Amino acid sequence: MSEGTDVIQAVIVRKDLDWPMGAICSQVSHASNALWAQHGSDHPLLAQYTAEYEGMTTVVCGIATEEKLRNLAAKIAADETLLSHLWVEQPENIPSALAVIGVRDTVRSYTKRLKLL
Repeated sequence: MSEGTDVIQAVIVRKDLDWPMGAICSQVSHASNALWAQHGSDHPLLAQYTAEYEGMTTVVCGIATEEKLRNLAAKIAADETLLSHLWVEQPENIPSALAVIGVRDTVRSYTKRLKLL
């Protein structure tokens, strides 16, 4: 498989949250785990992602605000070639992170303007 057609995971987390680093890391983990729980490991994209588990690629990017995160989540949810989950931290009801899995070039088309964390 060529690099552009590899399946990757990206997690986009809000940079405006004034939370400790451990709490931010937890949001990334929650979003990713929720995506897997929602779609099941037998989904073709997830199966392809884990087929060569030692070569899995996950990137973590930052996004400025809740509004920008929600807008990006809506665009990605409308793309049927991707799987995604917007994590909303409870009980605070705060959208904090968005996990997405798909073909590298497609994921990159949504995340290319975001900075890696």
